[in-house]
Amino acid sequence: SILGISVLLLVFSILNGFKSFSMNFSTKIQFYLNAAFLIPLIVLIILTLSVVRTTLISIQEKSFVDNTKNISNTLQYHLENFQTNKTSRAYFESEINELARNTKLDINLFDNKGRLNFTTRPLVYQYHLLSNYLNPEAYNKILEQKANELLTNESLGELNYKTVYIAVKGKENKNYGVVGIPFFDAKTLLDIQVKEVVATILIIFLLMFLILLVSSYFASSQLTSPLKLIAQRLKKTNLDSLDESIEWKSNDEIGLLTK
Repeated sequence: SILGISVLLLVFSILNGFKSFSMNFSTKIQFYLNAAFLIPLIVLIILTLSVVRTTLISIQEKSFVDNTKNISNTLQYHLENFQTNKTSRAYFESEINELARNTKLDINLFDNKGRLNFTTRPLVYQYHLLSNYLNPEAYNKILEQKANELLTNESLGELNYKTVYIAVKGKENKNYGVVGIPFFDAKTLLDIQVKEVVATILIIFLLMFLILLVSSYFASSQLTSPLKLIAQRLKKTNLDSLDESIEWKSNDEIGLLTK
């Protein structure tokens, strides 16, 4: 939003600046120098933010998938022990609840028919805030097409979040079901990261802009000094006195003009 306002102000200044303000030659030079710097810089910042946001999303999604894979491996171990009667259902549930507390994530396990088998957040399903059946997209990809994982966007009321589904497989590639891990704070974390990047870029932008203002002031002074000299001499010129020659040592356009 800050960049959008900056762009609008710049465009407005370019379109209406000359109508609203009477600028001298030196001011026009400063204006064009600043515009020549600001326009490419703003475009570069917008493109950089777009790339950074895309990169952050990719990194975040990879992190979600990796976390879910780690949980799936632990879940597979306990699920195999439970399926082979080495541990009880109560022990299995206590271990998964402990895993959920340690990782600060909700863990949902669906069976091979897509029905909810176990969850660490039962109230969400008891109050029918979420369906007791596997996400249709995950059902199609993992249970029917035999894909190993799926990251998808879901919503709970006005809350939008990402969920990773991974097939839980044991020995001889036996499928025990599908684990689903919702990441409710995905958008919040992404917004925080983007704001940090924007703040850093704006600080750099401000410093560069201040340097530009100083540089453009000295540059315009150097460029307009010979014109000011000629203007001063022309003001002193009259018919009653001899014309005073203008000395200009450089063999440039100003030198040709003063000959």
